[in-house]
Amino acid sequence: MRTFLGILLAIIIPSSALGSCFEPDKPFCVNGYQRFSSSFDFENCKNDLDRYRDEVEDYLACLKRKSNDAIDEYNDAVQDFNTQAGQ
Repeated sequence: MRTFLGILLAIIIPSSALGSCFEPDKPFCVNGYQRFSSSFDFENCKNDLDRYRDEVEDYLACLKRKSNDAIDEYNDAVQDFNTQAGQ
């Protein structure tokens, strides 16, 4: 039961909420040097690339949040230091 709950939470809670930003892998279909063999392959790869774009945007947003959190934490530390120094 715990395993199921863990899996369920991993699906429901986005990785950025857990404090980690995961860089997505580019679609495998763009690693080739040959033309697409069919329109079906082309459409599948295009869909994979669209999904990859969305994942990259999520990754960049996560990194920005993490960066902002680090700046806020630093500013809080400076404020605590200044308060302490004023005593």
